[in-house]
Amino acid sequence: MAKASAATPVVAEPKPGPPTSVSDGGRIVATPYARRLSRQAGIDLRAIEGTGPRGRIKAADVSRAIETRPSAAPTEAAGLAQVAGMRTASIYTAGIEPDMTRLVALNEDIKRDAPALRPELTHYIVLAASRALDENGASRDSFLIGLASARDSSTETATTFGKDDCRTLSAIIARTEAAIGPLPAHGTLWIDRARDGISFFAADPPPGWSASLCFGTVRRQFRPDAEGRPAPAAAATLVLTGGISEFDAESAQSLLGRIGALLENPLLLLAS
Repeated sequence: MAKASAATPVVAEPKPGPPTSVSDGGRIVATPYARRLSRQAGIDLRAIEGTGPRGRIKAADVSRAIETRPSAAPTEAAGLAQVAGMRTASIYTAGIEPDMTRLVALNEDIKRDAPALRPELTHYIVLAASRALDENGASRDSFLIGLASARDSSTETATTFGKDDCRTLSAIIARTEAAIGPLPAHGTLWIDRARDGISFFAADPPPGWSASLCFGTVRRQFRPDAEGRPAPAAAATLVLTGGISEFDAESAQSLLGRIGALLENPLLLLAS
């Protein structure tokens, strides 16, 4: 009589689950921005596949998950994606306080000797920014600088400067007075100034713009001279804010440093 064979156990194959990111000791590896966005959108980080180094989840991965998740209605997904984009647009802020003493003195001389020109600090900053952008991105054929002109009206207006509009200080002054229009949808560097008496001013760039450069009122202070003794000086705070669409944090600091150096050396600025 043949022995009954033992029944072979049936093992069910595991079903594939949602993608998971690389974890570090049981902890999901993600950037702080990504964690914040996932909490606000109600998305589990374990369901997101990170595209960063070693599977790290980035804010862009969360934004992509918000746009594609099936449980959200199209209008809801679009709204959440827009919020995510707004929160990840400005990821760095850098500031400097250049010594404006020589620039202020030179500007007073120009106002006295050429009163029809009517130069203002704003015009020199546009000129310095154009020179720095040209040096910072030699491979870029063009750039667009926007100068805020109306901040109290319901319709924001600006003067825009392309590369060819910034050849000289007088060309910048003439365009500032004659070419004011609606805020363009896209641009490279948005420049705005603080109200009188405000020494520090920072703001995100308008939607579609890569970075903003805000500067405060020129103020008097004492700085060490060549021999280390306190000497009267003029200073202003410049703050650059933006995202990685045009400049990474390193190139942004380089750009801001070059702008400051040109403002501290106005003769070099005008001669370049």
